[in-house]
Amino acid sequence: MKKLSWIVLALMLLAVDGFAASAEYQARYDTGYGLFSRGRFTQAVRHFRNMLEDDRSNDLSDNCQYWIGESYFNLKQYDQALIEFDRVLTFPGTNKREDALYKIGDCQEKLGQPEKAKEMYLRLLAEYPDTRHSTYVLKAIETLGQP
Repeated sequence: MKKLSWIVLALMLLAVDGFAASAEYQARYDTGYGLFSRGRFTQAVRHFRNMLEDDRSNDLSDNCQYWIGESYFNLKQYDQALIEFDRVLTFPGTNKREDALYKIGDCQEKLGQPEKAKEMYLRLLAEYPDTRHSTYVLKAIETLGQP
């Protein structure tokens, strides 16, 4: 019975340690998002990249990657934004997939790649028929590729 108590205690300590690490990551994420929200995009990129170097498996890691893409998009560096949004799709089970697909299409539009943008928007609609981006995407699909 005594051995079982030590095992339970060890598991509890691991859970507390994991919670502390998660809370720390959340606080760091909030700091990075604050940088982004204040328009400090270059600093936000650096901050989120440092977080990903420290831990790519945290539940917020895909969000960090997404905000890196948004930062480059806001800096009008669409080539780099496209790369960063594509990286979001590499995170299994990401909650940012729908938005990343939309932003990939948006980057392709900005880069003068109408066929690729249209293809991405169609993919977005196939995967997320009720996407909140549908109003814009449906209009874009109609006009992309037309002279």
